[in-house]
Amino acid sequence: SKSDPSTMSEEVISDETSKRMCTHMNMDHTASVHGMVLSCIKRKGESISDAKMVSISMQGCQLKYVACHGNVCEMNTVFMKFNPPLKSVSESRSRLIAIHHQVLTPKLYWLLTDPLSVCLIIITGLLGFGTYAFGGHEGLVDALKGAHRLNETLVSIWGSTEMFASQVIFFWYFAVIVHIMEALYVAYHSIRTMKLKLPSTLLWFYMISLVGFPVAKRFLEFLKVHTEAAAISGGKKKH
Repeated sequence: SKSDPSTMSEEVISDETSKRMCTHMNMDHTASVHGMVLSCIKRKGESISDAKMVSISMQGCQLKYVACHGNVCEMNTVFMKFNPPLKSVSESRSRLIAIHHQVLTPKLYWLLTDPLSVCLIIITGLLGFGTYAFGGHEGLVDALKGAHRLNETLVSIWGSTEMFASQVIFFWYFAVIVHIMEALYVAYHSIRTMKLKLPSTLLWFYMISLVGFPVAKRFLEFLKVHTEAAAISGGKKKH
């Protein structure tokens, strides 16, 4: 049977519609576009900036961005494929919203693939173990003094077993307080600024509470992109 012409017209995003949607995304949803680029490339230490949506079709989005290695920068392009492809033009808005939440939600595997995160998990784990496993300061001191060779090394570095035990407990609570403060800051902007859903916000909060800055810096990158674009957009509206 022949297809309905009105249905056929909805199966292609016109150049005019594509341009309008890209302008909207590039002005009001820059963090989403930045996240889309990051989700499509394998980052190898380079800084990514000026991410833009160039065009959108039923199959996906054409994106461009600037990648800098030190002082050397180059413009690159990447295609983000829609899976599955859009069934209609009207579906594009809901799909882009879904992608926004997808690319701005943290990934648990970051905790294992980032060497600094792994180190911090081990260090904070040991600090927590030392703080609670032996019943407090006195118990930790007694346990360390029982390990004679280890205790001799600690005394040679810290001056006394008591001083080392005090620092273990201090830095445990210091790490907990700093990580929670970072997590609260990110959680606030996750909901208020990025408009992320509660599960995504809670995942940011959990991961940052666990390791702190290595995860927080990823969110802060999105927040910086959003803030800078908002400042530029606000300046243009005033003029």
